[in-house]
Amino acid sequence: MASSKFSVNSQPRDMLIEITNRCNYRCNFCIHSKMKSHFGDIDPDFLKYIFKQAYAMGINRIGLYTIGEMFLCKELLTHIRNAKDIGFDYVYSDTNGALASKENLKGVIEAGLDSIKFSINAGKSETYKKIHGPNTFEIVIDNLRTCYELKQEINPNFRLMVSYVVTKENEDEVGLLKEIVAPYVDSFETHSILVRNDSINDPRRNLIPDDKNASYSIPCSIVFNRIHVTFDGYLTACCQDFNQDLLLADLKITPLKEAWVSSNAIKLREAHLNQKLDGLLCANCCSENYCSYKSLKVQILL
Repeated sequence: MASSKFSVNSQPRDMLIEITNRCNYRCNFCIHSKMKSHFGDIDPDFLKYIFKQAYAMGINRIGLYTIGEMFLCKELLTHIRNAKDIGFDYVYSDTNGALASKENLKGVIEAGLDSIKFSINAGKSETYKKIHGPNTFEIVIDNLRTCYELKQEINPNFRLMVSYVVTKENEDEVGLLKEIVAPYVDSFETHSILVRNDSINDPRRNLIPDDKNASYSIPCSIVFNRIHVTFDGYLTACCQDFNQDLLLADLKITPLKEAWVSSNAIKLREAHLNQKLDGLLCANCCSENYCSYKSLKVQILL
């Protein structure tokens, strides 16, 4: 039965931009090491073009991240400045914190970034190394403290947050990290690990505490409320679309407003409203079982 909460022509509230899909970490709970797509950074002129279209559509929040590390993007400051110059109320991003040096943090705060979220997923250095790869726990915590100090100095309204993905390896250290970061952060968030079930033998399944995998309800609000743009210029339906299986339009050809209500986009939203996700990757976020699916990207002739 269709839901009355959403519409196929729903007005998006937010936009996430994949400014880069490159990362300096190989976290064991993350899909990054299994990605099949090529790696790169978004073109600054193209992104400014997308910013203008999004602003004209009424979008006022921009997230400059998906799966990549923000500080690996060479044009990061340009993107932040362009977004603020165009008029966006809130520009935010996410980092693992290893490259969040004083110089880099000072740069993004002065450029106009409104908030940053550190992804820290352990309370001890040995657990941190096991999960993230590099043994940089103390560096990240020091960078977090530096960010707090810069916040007080440059912009007290700047928001500093920490997120924590809970797995079997770190579930008993949530309180420990929260205690360490509490003096510096505006909020501390925990999230369940999400395994999309796109691989039956995905070893990340072994990290799910008590067999509880994160999932999304149907219809998924993300499909209706948020625009997602890949670094190579495509509109995709989801921030979890790491292998470009839910591409809706080529934004190098189709204007953003038209792409948002393109045939692919409308059909996908109808499938969510009618709770008929068979054959779509979306079914794997809403199911405990593996579901075979067909990539939407073949329909836009990649």
